[in-house]
Amino acid sequence: MNKKCRIKPEDLKDLFHTDGPEGCIASDRIMVEGRKVGYMYREYADRKEDSGWRFTAGDENEEYMSNAENAGVYTLNAVANIDMDIIPFLDSPVGSGFFRDENGKLVKDDFNIIARQEIDEILYEYKIENSEDYENRDPEELAEIYENIKTVQENHDLSDDDVEELLKSIFSDYDES
Repeated sequence: MNKKCRIKPEDLKDLFHTDGPEGCIASDRIMVEGRKVGYMYREYADRKEDSGWRFTAGDENEEYMSNAENAGVYTLNAVANIDMDIIPFLDSPVGSGFFRDENGKLVKDDFNIIARQEIDEILYEYKIENSEDYENRDPEELAEIYENIKTVQENHDLSDDDVEELLKSIFSDYDES
């Protein structure tokens, strides 16, 4: 399917380039409809051309985001042409996230996407499918899971409350699916 991007390739200005990979994923709310970036985060890259940056308008629901047709692969420069506000943040490290606040400014999100992914992988490794499944594990297995999560907590300098919030977020996603 050919999408009609908000800015034609020939109209793109040269706003941002880096020595590293410049590929990213952005939702159609930004690239087709021309909305400003409402949430951006950087995760580990999927391929060598991928910068790891992901961009959403921030109002996309789960159904919208689960449809791959509603997003595409673009260059960071193409996204910057839609919303120049992202440019100062594009050199931020993996694990960084930013959201647009009530004043319309992009601000740092303290949520650690990488820690969330690592904890999610631990739960997947133990075949935990929902919060009830987690709570019903035998004490020895729970202790082992806890130790693995504790390692993630220490590696990312997270508080107990941070880990609790990450687990709630993950289980919320599990319980909805």
